[in-house]
Amino acid sequence: MTSKRNHKNRAAVVDETWPKRCDKYEFFTDDGNTTFPSADIFYNMTDGHIKLWPKTKVALQYIYDTYLDDFDWFLKADDDTYIVVENLKLMLARLDSSLPHYLGFRLKPYIDDGYNSGGAGYVLSRSALVAFVEKALTNKSACQDGWAEDLQLAYCLKNVGVLPGDTRDSSGRNTFFPYHPNHHMNGIVPNGGHSKFWYYYPMEKGFDAFSEHFISMHHLSPTEMRLIDLLLYRIRVPSA
Repeated sequence: MTSKRNHKNRAAVVDETWPKRCDKYEFFTDDGNTTFPSADIFYNMTDGHIKLWPKTKVALQYIYDTYLDDFDWFLKADDDTYIVVENLKLMLARLDSSLPHYLGFRLKPYIDDGYNSGGAGYVLSRSALVAFVEKALTNKSACQDGWAEDLQLAYCLKNVGVLPGDTRDSSGRNTFFPYHPNHHMNGIVPNGGHSKFWYYYPMEKGFDAFSEHFISMHHLSPTEMRLIDLLLYRIRVPSA
């Protein structure tokens, strides 16, 4: 998800890095005049964080209408999120896409079963996408309007029986990360928050916070995104 004001910086850098390792990718935006694969499904929709829920509903409906029969898994990410696609596919290969999986970084407050952070990116199996579009979106009592895209999606999915999954590795380390890597490395929750309030599962700090199969990083600048891509894919270290 992006917008015209971010096409030449954030979106352009995302396009040159991780999405090309997906089986298919598309930018959802308010202006389809781009140099990268895009759909202007947000045309005439108001930009801004508080408008993300209406955009998310439009985006998931578009995916359902356009790609439902083509893929088993569907990832939503923002234009300041980096995804290690190989690690994502490794995790998904162990799961059954015919079941209603809803995966990401599980936040704790506001809803008993938690919800997956929008910024860290989240994944829906085909079955979960069908449940959302066919059962939740068509039922106003099950899927209402609200102020936070990721929280509202979780409410809608919970009301049709789809709950967040556990994406930690076998050592209990997280694979999706909603804040800047520096915050997770130093055990900081931005804006004066506390991890016991925000995190559904306990999280260590330092290197122990990160799974060796980490999947996502959020709040990255274009330069940081290029740097991560450089370190992961363009530098070779001699083997022992």
